[in-house]
Amino acid sequence: MEAPDATIAMVERKRFDLALVEAAARAGAGVRDATPVTDIDEGPSGVSVRTETGRYQADCVVIADG
Repeated sequence: MEAPDATIAMVERKRFDLALVEAAARAGAGVRDATPVTDIDEGPSGVSVRTETGRYQADCVVIADG
């Protein structure tokens, strides 16, 4: 493949993911690592996420599984 004018950036996924989680936590996000989700409900008051350890309510939820 040739792309002489292309700008390419690469990151190490493990370090990049950790940096994103740490930045989100510093900004006030609640982080629940290694917590299996058993149910998700979206309604007018936001998103409700049920896990094996409890239920969480939020305006916005990011579930990352990679």
